[in-house]
Amino acid sequence: MIAILSFRFFKWVALLMLAGTTAGAFLPDDHGVRQRMVYGLGTAGLALTWLSGFGLLRTGGWSLSAPWIAGSVVLSVAWLHTLVWTVEKPSRRRPRWAAVAIVQLLLALALMVFRPG
Repeated sequence: MIAILSFRFFKWVALLMLAGTTAGAFLPDDHGVRQRMVYGLGTAGLALTWLSGFGLLRTGGWSLSAPWIAGSVVLSVAWLHTLVWTVEKPSRRRPRWAAVAIVQLLLALALMVFRPG
C-alpha cells in the first residue's frame, strides 16, 4: 500500500512539473529561460511521470498494452515535441501552440485518471 501511495505522490509531483513546464515554455519573455524550462524541467518531469507511472502499472497489475497507457505515452511525447518545437525559435511563441500543448497534456491526464478501454 505504501508503494502505491509513493508512486501516486511522485506522479502528482511530476504532473505539476509538466504543468509548470507548459507555462514556462510560453510565459517568460527571455527565450533562454523558456528553453531551460522545457529542456530541464520538462524532460525531468516527463521521466518522473513515466517512472512513477510504470511503478503504478506494476503495483496495479495493468498491462503496458492497455489502450489508455499507449495513448498517454503518445500524447506525452507529442506534448514534449510541441514544446521543444516551440522554444527552438522565439517567433513560434504563439497562443495557438500553447493551446495545443495544454490540450495534449490535459488529454494525457484524462487518460491516466479515467483509464478508458
